[in-house]
Amino acid sequence: MSVTEQVEKSELLKQVKTAVLTLAPNAEIILYGSRARGTARTNSDWDFLILLPASRDGTLEAQIQDRLYDVELETDTVLSSIIRSKQEWHSPRYAVLPLRQQIEQDGIHL
Repeated sequence: MSVTEQVEKSELLKQVKTAVLTLAPNAEIILYGSRARGTARTNSDWDFLILLPASRDGTLEAQIQDRLYDVELETDTVLSSIIRSKQEWHSPRYAVLPLRQQIEQDGIHL
């Protein structure tokens, strides 16, 4: 990865973190997928798991998605996000999901 690519990645991650934490200061943000594993291609999307401290709130989720959409437009990148409460994500229901296991293995906490 070139220095320019590293700087762009760092700036994008800062923008995502700011966008989420402005609305949900105690949220946990995890980068996962090919970008976290280091196997991404130039046109790969950026996958984020956003864990909210309280139970899910549709209004807050929509606000977070809107902010992330703004980041997409500003940076010309594709962001994919899953938003769940921490309690929901750590429940037995989610424990068996291959996606959760993959995120626990490869995820990078921002």
